[in-house]
Amino acid sequence: MTNDQAEPSPSSSEDAPDQEAASPLEELLGDTPDDSAATNFPIGFRGYDREAVDETVRRLTERARSASNDAQREKMRAEAMFAQQRAEHDDELARRVAVAQLDE
Repeated sequence: MTNDQAEPSPSSSEDAPDQEAASPLEELLGDTPDDSAATNFPIGFRGYDREAVDETVRRLTERARSASNDAQREKMRAEAMFAQQRAEHDDELARRVAVAQLDE
């Protein structure tokens, strides 16, 4: 075959898209579970649909921001709890020292 000749198409008329048999790629993509870890983007003319990608990035960014805020809030709560326990411990220690001085 010369460079001027086109190679025959691997698909024939019996492999037309109207046929019910899916390609192996379509079968793999169709078997993907629908969860946040496996997001399918609609394929546009040149790559993925930009709006779908932007929306997914926006949702993931919001989830990351929310998780960060939750972590910060829990850190503040833990620090407040620690400070309260420390104050209670210091009060108890001061009370015991006062009682010990009275007993002397």
